[in-house]
Amino acid sequence: MNNNKYSVTGKDKQGIKKTAILNHNQMIEILLNFAGGGYTEKQTRKAIIDYHQLRDSGMIKRKFKNTYYTFKLITE
Repeated sequence: MNNNKYSVTGKDKQGIKKTAILNHNQMIEILLNFAGGGYTEKQTRKAIIDYHQLRDSGMIKRKFKNTYYTFKLITE
């Protein structure tokens, strides 16, 4: 079982910066959504690549709907 914790920081609709703490499953679900839902092989592959980059480097930045989000690995 993967007990990693992650943070994601972005802006809400009013432009206020917000941070959420996510578990492993929530993080995978978010990355799949950012990749377009993960319904195709290409989208799933992109989400897996993003996850491995996050795990290896500790942080990634992604743009989604004109907002940049920062993903960080908190615990491993």
